[in-house]
Amino acid sequence: MSIRTDIENLAIWYVPVVFITAGMAQFYSDWSVFFPPHVAASESFAILSSILRPLLAISGSIVCGVWLFFMSRKYGGRPALWLLFGLFGHLFSVVLYVLLYVYEQRNLTNCSS
Repeated sequence: MSIRTDIENLAIWYVPVVFITAGMAQFYSDWSVFFPPHVAASESFAILSSILRPLLAISGSIVCGVWLFFMSRKYGGRPALWLLFGLFGHLFSVVLYVLLYVYEQRNLTNCSS
């Protein structure tokens, strides 16, 4: 597999997660419209909402972190470090990883010729 295929795999996971997150954010901002008042005011709904909102907020970062974890295992690197960097750096860390990968491949090609 090439890095292009790997980036396409990231897009296959990342784009739907972003759309789902945006849709759920809209849903939670107007949740009282969708539910009757006795359900919307219930404690269990508040607990579920308090659990799901943070997970939805970081879902894109989780996808980036997991993708970087597997890429660093595949191409060499420190998987745990790239996982953490992906969780906190989001797409910036993916761009940095791809740039470093291209730079390293270019240096290997220049050294071998």
